[in-house]
Amino acid sequence: MNQTVHRQPIALLSIGQESVNPPSQGKQNQCLHSVNQLSQALAKLGWQIDWFTRRTHPDQPKVEWTAPHCRTIRLNIEPNSSLSSAQLPGYVTQWVKAFQDFQAKEGTHYPLIHTQDWLSGQVGLKLKESKRFELIHTNWFTSKDSLNTINSFSQTPTIPNHWLRSESTSCEQIDQVILLSSEPSNSPRQFPRLSKSKAKAKLGLCTNEKVVLYVGQLDSNQGIDTLITALKLYRDRTVAEGIQSWRCLMVSSEQNPEAKQEVKQWIHHLELDQQVLMIESIPSDQHWLYYTAADVCVIPSRYEPFGSAALAALDHKIPIVASDVQGLRFTIVPEETGLLVPPGDAVAFADAIHRVLWDELFACRLKRQTTDGVISSLSWNQVAAHLSDLYRRRLAGLITAVVPDVQNPCILYLPSEIFSPSTVDFDQELMQVS
Repeated sequence: MNQTVHRQPIALLSIGQESVNPPSQGKQNQCLHSVNQLSQALAKLGWQIDWFTRRTHPDQPKVEWTAPHCRTIRLNIEPNSSLSSAQLPGYVTQWVKAFQDFQAKEGTHYPLIHTQDWLSGQVGLKLKESKRFELIHTNWFTSKDSLNTINSFSQTPTIPNHWLRSESTSCEQIDQVILLSSEPSNSPRQFPRLSKSKAKAKLGLCTNEKVVLYVGQLDSNQGIDTLITALKLYRDRTVAEGIQSWRCLMVSSEQNPEAKQEVKQWIHHLELDQQVLMIESIPSDQHWLYYTAADVCVIPSRYEPFGSAALAALDHKIPIVASDVQGLRFTIVPEETGLLVPPGDAVAFADAIHRVLWDELFACRLKRQTTDGVISSLSWNQVAAHLSDLYRRRLAGLITAVVPDVQNPCILYLPSEIFSPSTVDFDQELMQVS
């Protein structure tokens, strides 16, 4: 299946032996099966995907096409057998040379390399010393906080220290870090379940009030101007219709005092003080209460590359009204889990909010769709779509020498079959990577 190129080649690196078996075949196959699934999904989106791994048996083919425009390349790293995790770091130099030799033989240049585990991240950094390319690294189990201090891993005794040190170093030095998680950190599954009426009462709201929820920064990129204008239009409409029982909760961790003051003045100028409550300095682990109380979540972003803002709302079974922009398109199913409207269109936002809040049959249908399965049903195609957009932005930045406007690190939520760190047995002979 000699498929050529005329496509942009992307290199995925993972040090361990590859697996195409489904996760049910054992824990040791789960992570590498995920890389295989991701490779094939990216190939379907127009990339030439070359997955580099290590040959572990002489009978294995060096190059194997596993799907159209997707091949596995097994490099010869002596010995051709399984190695323990403690042995693998000594082979970084061999890996770098084998990869460079393959590139020279094929005449292929990879302007973007995506490393999939702690050790391949070190290989990527070594390669970057001699060639210019975009280096993206996947961190499969660390949190945002763990990027700041290696001590945050001290409570995870099953993860080896050399793995953690390497992950931390990679995250500090590479071009783009991607944090992969099986569910949002604010998932209600981690917090007490309350009825909507009890959550509203706990927040001091009337139980019959409709609640519009916004969680985010107070800046124009997040569409805060669109939201405030939409709320004013919605307020005027509800007054005309004799509807008064609604509130908008703005939950923000905005640190800029000028931005906060500007928003407050704007709200006061439009006489929205009675309808809009600004909630400040609420820890993220308390956001669940506000999500539980909400009847609709609004995401008016002008730019939302990965749609992670919508995932927490879906996980809390809340209908969403959001901008029709990249990222949110892959997260929200229009008319099923929410509504997408043109970014910056305050009139469309006001109309959509009104529809969700007061068309009870429609609202009930949306809530039925936003079940516990929404997060886990994110397909590899959706994950690949997010990555594909990220690849294009990083490559454009490489060409223009302009740093792309991309969240770094960024968080992607994966299908439910992805393992959790606690399930990985690092004493296994077979290296658990990616």
